Amino acid sequence: GVSGGAAKFTTKTLVPGTHNITATYNGSASFDGSSSAPLVQTVNIVPTLTSIVVAPANSVLGVGASEQYMAFGTYSDGSSQNITSSVAWKSSKTSVATIASGGLATGVAVGTTTIRATSGKVSGSASLTVD
Repeated sequence: GVSGGAAKFTTKTLVPGTHNITATYNGSASFDGSSSAPLVQTVNIVPTLTSIVVAPANSVLGVGASEQYMAFGTYSDGSSQNITSSVAWKSSKTSVATIASGGLATGVAVGTTTIRATSGKVSGSASLTVD
């Protein structure tokens, strides 16, 4: 529709790439028809997370000691970035080691656990041994 002399529209069907958008008025009994100059609109694909690597991959801690884990995400466009602060962290055996929301793991008792970083449906893991 037209509001205050401006045409408004929304679409979710444009495919990625460059598109020319032209407004056309068919005219009426009072006004001649007209078309605007083309407006160039570029639609980009938002990269999606495809994998997570957790570092260090294999670590050994003493009871009561801590280690900072990091998560690195790889995206569908080939880019990668540190996503440590935006993943959910989990220790498979909290009786062996705990891990805080920022990725800091602390050894609790002797044993081995898996440290997992998850974002949506994508996750990565590393092994942690406490001795």
